[in-house]
Amino acid sequence: MWFVSSYLLSGGDVKDDRPVVIVQSPRSGITIVIVWARTTDTTMKGILTPAGVLTGLNKEGVFAPRHQHSMDISRLREPVCRYLGHLPEPYLSAVLNEWESR
Repeated sequence: MWFVSSYLLSGGDVKDDRPVVIVQSPRSGITIVIVWARTTDTTMKGILTPAGVLTGLNKEGVFAPRHQHSMDISRLREPVCRYLGHLPEPYLSAVLNEWESR
């Protein structure tokens, strides 16, 4: 998981920084990845995660398919991005299963 400056994400985002999880890795010769952003709007459909699931995520949130973005993986670096760590189970599997079912 990463905190990403929103201007790096495809589409628009009202928040300056957004926690994201990579759901599709880059393919051979292509540096674009697909990420799902986490929102604290828990009324959204998606994978609910508790506050504190990783350091810096202080509120309950949802990885929402509606907040799918693409970005260039070469941009995942300081200072515009900050690595948070691996999303723990069972949340990572739930996000990836939801991604694969689409």
